Amino acid sequence: MRRSLVALWLSLIMTGPAVAAPAGYYSQPTIHGDRVVFESEGDLWATSLGSAAGEPVVAWRLTSGDGNESRPQLSPDGRWIVFTGEYDGNADVYVMPSDGGPPTRLTYHPVADTALAWTPDGQRVLFRSARANPMGRTELWRVPVTGGMPQPYDFGECSMVALSSTGRRIAFTRWSNEHWTWKRYRGGTAPEIWVGDLTASTFEKITDNPASDLFPMWLLGRVYFLSDRTGTANLFSVSPAGSGLKQHTAFAADPANPAALDGYDVAWPSADARRRGTRIVFCQAGGLSVFDLATDTVTRLDVRLASDRVATRRRFADPMETATEYALSPDGRRLILGSRGEVFSIPVEPGASLQLTNTSSVREWGVGFLGLQQLVLITDATGEQQIAVAPTDGSEMPSLITEDREAWLFAPVGSPDGKWIAFGDKTQRLHVLSMATLQRRQIDASEAWEITDYRFSPDSQWLAWVKPMPNGYGMIHIHALRTDRSFAVSDGRHDDREPRWDPAGRYLYFLSRRHLDPVLGELDFEHVYLTTTEVYAVPLAQATPPPDPRTARAAGFDLEAWAKQPDDDDDPDAEAPPMLVDTGGLASRHYRVALEPDNYTQLEAGWGSLTVLVEPVTGLLEEEWPPPSPMTEGKATLHHYDLVEQENQTLAEHVRGYAISRDRTTVAWPADTGFKIKQILPPEDPQQLDLSRLRVRIDVRQEWRQMFDEAWRLQRDFYWAPNHAGVDWAAMKTKYAALLPRIGTRQELNRLIGEMIGELGTSHTYVRGGDVHDHADAVSVGLLGADIDFDGRAFRITRILPRSSWDKRLASPLAAAHLGVSVGDAITAINGMELKAGSNLYDLLQDQGGQIVRVTIGDGAEARNTRTIEVRALSSEQPLRYAAWVEANERYVFEQSDGRLGYLHIPDMGGEGLAAFSRAFYPQIEKKGLVIDVRDNGGGFVSQMIVERLNRKVWAFMRTRHGKTERYPAKSLYGHMVVLIDQFAGSDGDIFPESFRINEMGPLIGTRTWGGVVGIRGDKPFIDMGLSMQPEFAWWEPKRGWALENNGVTPDIEV
Repeated sequence: MRRSLVALWLSLIMTGPAVAAPAGYYSQPTIHGDRVVFESEGDLWATSLGSAAGEPVVAWRLTSGDGNESRPQLSPDGRWIVFTGEYDGNADVYVMPSDGGPPTRLTYHPVADTALAWTPDGQRVLFRSARANPMGRTELWRVPVTGGMPQPYDFGECSMVALSSTGRRIAFTRWSNEHWTWKRYRGGTAPEIWVGDLTASTFEKITDNPASDLFPMWLLGRVYFLSDRTGTANLFSVSPAGSGLKQHTAFAADPANPAALDGYDVAWPSADARRRGTRIVFCQAGGLSVFDLATDTVTRLDVRLASDRVATRRRFADPMETATEYALSPDGRRLILGSRGEVFSIPVEPGASLQLTNTSSVREWGVGFLGLQQLVLITDATGEQQIAVAPTDGSEMPSLITEDREAWLFAPVGSPDGKWIAFGDKTQRLHVLSMATLQRRQIDASEAWEITDYRFSPDSQWLAWVKPMPNGYGMIHIHALRTDRSFAVSDGRHDDREPRWDPAGRYLYFLSRRHLDPVLGELDFEHVYLTTTEVYAVPLAQATPPPDPRTARAAGFDLEAWAKQPDDDDDPDAEAPPMLVDTGGLASRHYRVALEPDNYTQLEAGWGSLTVLVEPVTGLLEEEWPPPSPMTEGKATLHHYDLVEQENQTLAEHVRGYAISRDRTTVAWPADTGFKIKQILPPEDPQQLDLSRLRVRIDVRQEWRQMFDEAWRLQRDFYWAPNHAGVDWAAMKTKYAALLPRIGTRQELNRLIGEMIGELGTSHTYVRGGDVHDHADAVSVGLLGADIDFDGRAFRITRILPRSSWDKRLASPLAAAHLGVSVGDAITAINGMELKAGSNLYDLLQDQGGQIVRVTIGDGAEARNTRTIEVRALSSEQPLRYAAWVEANERYVFEQSDGRLGYLHIPDMGGEGLAAFSRAFYPQIEKKGLVIDVRDNGGGFVSQMIVERLNRKVWAFMRTRHGKTERYPAKSLYGHMVVLIDQFAGSDGDIFPESFRINEMGPLIGTRTWGGVVGIRGDKPFIDMGLSMQPEFAWWEPKRGWALENNGVTPDIEV
């Protein structure tokens, strides 16, 4: 009787509730007969195919651990699933029963291991890992399903693989781009399908097409694969020899119906794991479909999830984790905080906090004060960004004062009297809006860049702003609102920025890069300018002297009276008296304030004082990109400078930014679980404003829709080509918005946004970050800086990575001479735990990254003279492996050229790459030639510096009676050069070899590069601090035009 009730219950699950259960967003399916397992919501699910086409079926959850479970593969007998899990915060390979049950961990390495396939006998699992590759490229490994030490296949890079029915032959890709958000990619990294004979160790490429060919599958003697060679990704097949190409699906977009199911790409195809199976399961438009080779038909599956959709529940969040802005009220008594598109008003003294907006579907940001009783902000309540105002007491929701904006806006600024609003937009225009008439007028426009820094004068009659100029400098202007006339304050010869009005109305202060004291480099005869910024004051009236005590005293100007702050008893609503501004000769009245030149930023003017941040000089190796949250600790020091006493006081250290009240009495900056609030006048110690209990209620699905719409608008407004490279961008919004109801996690939203912006067919359309509802805390794994294999008898050291004394990251634990460890020695125990046959050495090194571990070692094959040593385990071997690879290349070039040629590798075009170039270039300056290796160059922005350095031409020499004859210019390579490139050199790693060729500096050798040269800035985060990138800066050159993008650099000699 009990079995009958269980059977009835299962029957109800499979039929009755299926219609009510939600459809999810599915990926990475695997199939064995009628059983399908797939990934959704970061977990694995299983279902059985319905008996009739279109019949709803319900899937049940197989995994529920923290982190993501992904890449499932059913075993040949259908009893097991191998998959990639993040239970301990790192991607490792696990195996579990196909009906569910506790998973067994098979790999333990800190480098990500991704499950790929089974051997035909079901005894081993194949996975990809970059654990031993110096460049981080994945290779193919195998591990017994019962556990033990993994073994490499040792035929080079491998990213996807399928075994023939005998296991002798494999179809594979050397690399793959299944996670990319770049559709119709045709650059040098587009994968091809290869076939290899593992017994004969022969390998042959069987596809040769500019498109991406990936997901190889063996079925009935043919190799099936996914390709976007027709524009939309479809299923194809060829013979194992590469002949007889066939297209099996013909999905294509319908311009008249963007959301038609047939217009979406096929994704994640997987062949039936049964012997002689004839079906391929794949994803399309977030759903699942099955292609049957026998009938040449596609069956759509209506799969529903038996899910509680926990990641979509309304919840409360900590606004400090996602705060993007903050400001102090004019009197410094309340703090305005912007987070998750909501606005909070928080009392500095104990009291009730107010949430002024409460609309998860709408983003409100860019908050500032408009007078004393109103806020001005940006809202996208209409679907476009508009300017709105709201009362500071939260008595009303924001009300629109513009309805015609159709482009990205920059934060508005309100006038002190509440009568004017200024704002910039992405069209590089500056506007002012009258609150009396709601009429808008354009004040200025820049042909060079966006206008984002503008301030009203204390009498609300003038506006000052910085206009970006074509020469890269900033030029300060002021505008008289009553007469509608503008006047230049700068003369265009200096980089001026941050104009700030004196609250007493006598001066305009600004920052300017004018202190040019050349600093000579220590490695090269080059110079840079550091700490160039000075503070300047412009007297607004010609008769006003500069704010210097001696000069003011001589002119009879009462500096103390000018600097005196109005009494608290004065009417707070009283308007400031009109300012006297003599507009003639403004550019000739620049006076430097008596502050030493430094790296000043975020200037504010107070009563007879200045507040400013001083940033330390930092190198590119300390660069943070994308830009960090404004709420994080910084490196700057906050200073307050008294112009009358000429005293400089430090207010705070380790600051990234700050806010100051309009009355200039109070400053605030993020610290700990809230803010530090410090009263400047009169001076007091800072007080902590603890916001650890502040919460914001969020409707997750409404937030997701807002982020989706914003991602679309960002590409509309900032994508480099106004016609979006011929893509109907409005249709793309329709196409992918149709899938929003299927989304179940924030990560799935990222995937959906990535699919949408990938339609632009352009590089750098990245999507990253955002809320993670089930993050797994990482458990480190210690590494010993060595290759260790189990040879059937012992865990043998087959290679010890060399150490280096000049970089602390290159400390190799077993390489120290005094330890006496040699290749061939055996490791018998870790921390007293014995290693046995079937053990995985890295299992015993869990939670040991960066820790001192005891390693028991025996000499030679017999493990004689056993001893225990103590070493500090590494958390990563990648720097060691890379350094060893570079050193081996240097040695090879030296030996092959009898020491006449030099070699250097540039890993990226950022700080690391520039340091690597300098470290290797100058010691080899006397070589007769140089091999410059930019394979795997990850890009950046410094290529022009390196090209310029290499392109120095010797035009003379300096002879001395004794010593060496010097070249002129100095530090020039007087020899031949060649550049090595490959498919993993991209972005600025594309631009470097292209520039090398344009300047005819030497030949290019290797393979075609990545081909992604439309740059990004990454400065517009979503409300949950996720980020999508907008390709904005497109490379063009006279000979090829725009053609480097999505093609890459073709070598002169292909190798």
